Amino acid sequence: MDNTLNRNFLKKHYIKKKKSIRQISKESGKARITIVGYLKKYNIKQRTRSESAKTDIVINKIRKSQLGKSKYVKILTRKVLKQKYMIENSYQIAKDLGCSDVTIRNYLEKFGISRRNKADCIAGYSKILTKQFLQKEYVNHKKTIHQIAQQLDYSDATIYKYLRKFNIPTIRTRINGNRLKIKEHRCIDCGKEISNYKYKRCNSCAQIKRLKDQIRKRDNYTCQNCDMTEEEHIIVLGEVLSVHHIDYNKKNCNKNNLISLCRQCNARVNFNRKYWKEYFEIKIEYPIIEEEI
Repeated sequence: MDNTLNRNFLKKHYIKKKKSIRQISKESGKARITIVGYLKKYNIKQRTRSESAKTDIVINKIRKSQLGKSKYVKILTRKVLKQKYMIENSYQIAKDLGCSDVTIRNYLEKFGISRRNKADCIAGYSKILTKQFLQKEYVNHKKTIHQIAQQLDYSDATIYKYLRKFNIPTIRTRINGNRLKIKEHRCIDCGKEISNYKYKRCNSCAQIKRLKDQIRKRDNYTCQNCDMTEEEHIIVLGEVLSVHHIDYNKKNCNKNNLISLCRQCNARVNFNRKYWKEYFEIKIEYPIIEEEI
């Protein structure tokens, strides 16, 4: 049993001081579920959500009434805060002073300084994050998104959003140590440029690859003309089995129009097409099932 979480301790902090379970958990270094368990053990009734909300309102009022006694009262005058807030946001001011952004917001409310809305913030970003600025910092000076974000005290997502807005390429590769060079990322099959560098193929090529894999699996990874397995094909020719269009129409990608062939058979079926078309159609319609002996 933990001696610190006794009845007197919980009554003092949870009932008298009106602390939340989260605060007691943080101060005692115990999990919240542990605190809840001890409250049940000592038959201390937990506050409902509405009661907790009322308690929070009372605590916030007490905090605001104590703002005059705060150590920041001499620094954060109305004039200073108004000047700072015109240039910086509440997080930046809090970071400079070494306090929480809640303290700054409380002082803004105390002095009657209206807080900026989302539209004002976006307007502020647009004045600083111009195309010329981003070209200079990101492309010419070779800075990373994170470095620019730290410099301006913005989030990485904001910088990335404005780079995309101005069509500034964001994919890079390191060459010769610190030197950076912009690199285009293209599909390995069709050569089309891909925006997401995590993928090797574009969407259409990826769908075709998945379909071919399904056909090879259906055909038991075997050439449907000479019975050469895919394993043998990779050893001899260094590639997987081909997928042939039975009606020779490349746009018709119906599963019943596709069949697995080795490279030699795939080349052979380009001659006497009428015969091979009928032959494979019959094979697909009436597949030969090997009986177990």
